[in-house]
Amino acid sequence: MYRLDNLFDTALQLLAELGGLIVAVIVGIELWMRDFLSGFGLSHGIQTTIMMALTVFLIVMASKLLGGMIRAILLLILVMSVSHIVVPAVFN
Repeated sequence: MYRLDNLFDTALQLLAELGGLIVAVIVGIELWMRDFLSGFGLSHGIQTTIMMALTVFLIVMASKLLGGMIRAILLLILVMSVSHIVVPAVFN
């Protein structure tokens, strides 16, 4: 039983690390996009709107292309990225 518990713990730890890596990549892309868009002189509100539209587009495409559990995980990650984009814009 110890080996089975160890296997489950290792799998959960791997998923947690993978989730952390995905979030780090999303944040890096967001910061790069904000820097890129601010180079055009776009305000923070317009940047947020553009990034929201891009995220909604990615959510729709993910739901069309992927199925099952991968789609659910990807949708959860993209919804988390939307909240990461929107929450600071709402409270500023």
